[in-house]
Amino acid sequence: MSVEIDESGTVIADGRPVDYATAYAWCVDSPETITELVQDTKAFATVIAAAEHAGPEEQAEAVRQAFVAGVPREPGASWTDAVRPEPVTEEPATGEPAPADGDPVPTSSGPGSS
Repeated sequence: MSVEIDESGTVIADGRPVDYATAYAWCVDSPETITELVQDTKAFATVIAAAEHAGPEEQAEAVRQAFVAGVPREPGASWTDAVRPEPVTEEPATGEPAPADGDPVPTSSGPGSS
């Protein structure tokens, strides 16, 4: 089953829009449907379960995030275009300057640490 995303951000699975109630029902009553759609069913179900008591907007976003976490088995062109992996960049921890080339990496234990 192909997974797409429309211009409004709604996930489309096998030609039908997927809302939170549908995704939740799959988790409870039809796990085989999730298995057909995504590679990691546990990740999908975890995201859906975490949004159970959230508001409607958060639940709608949870559907998209569940598919991202679960990794669609058959991502359609619109899914691939809309859900690009973000580049991984290493950044220093908040509040710590990045060490200059050749400088030792600062630690929080040792002389002069507060």
